[in-house]
Amino acid sequence: MVALFFLFVILTQYTKLGDKLFALGHVFWSKDIKEKDSSSNKALLLTIKLLSQENKDLQALLGREGVSEPSVVGRVLVRPHDKSPYDTLILDVGSRQGVKKDDIVIASQKTIIGKVAEVFSNESKILLLSSAGIATPVSIGEKNIVNEAKGRGGGNYEIILPREIEATKDSLVVYAGNPAYILGGVEVIQENETDNFKKILFTVPVALGQISYVDVLISKTE
Repeated sequence: MVALFFLFVILTQYTKLGDKLFALGHVFWSKDIKEKDSSSNKALLLTIKLLSQENKDLQALLGREGVSEPSVVGRVLVRPHDKSPYDTLILDVGSRQGVKKDDIVIASQKTIIGKVAEVFSNESKILLLSSAGIATPVSIGEKNIVNEAKGRGGGNYEIILPREIEATKDSLVVYAGNPAYILGGVEVIQENETDNFKKILFTVPVALGQISYVDVLISKTE
């Protein structure tokens, strides 16, 4: 009878120990699962946020107005400050998508930023019009002053005008080849009474280092 009593006590203690070990294991297992779930959820949320932003950018481009020319949407693979010189972009569209050399590239629906410099099967290299030394025909303001804007590099332009020609700050600088598109707006006018010319300065109105998608206006094949 005494032996049975001691056996009962021993089994009871082992059972309590087992329960404690099981409970402790459950705590650590649950903690590990929660940590993994938390990490997975964070990655999922970041993925959803990324896809949402890309969808928003694409919707803005595809729902644009005023683009009457045939065009193709290109994703920017390499931006300024990435792995290319500041004044170039690399797109994921090329000859297979109809892209040709010298096709115009626009961003933010109405802003011309460059031309196609090189074309490959599924990629193309874009030279920004703001590149140093590049001259682009433009029309300035409501009086349609025809001149050319020269790139200064880094998204900057300058226009040299005779001193007697009136130009005002904030006047639009539009592309002479198609006034439906702009290069920017007059920001600074530098002139001196002793000079015969004045200098107009302005910058690209989009953040070149943050562009995700652009439009390539497909020119007609001759």
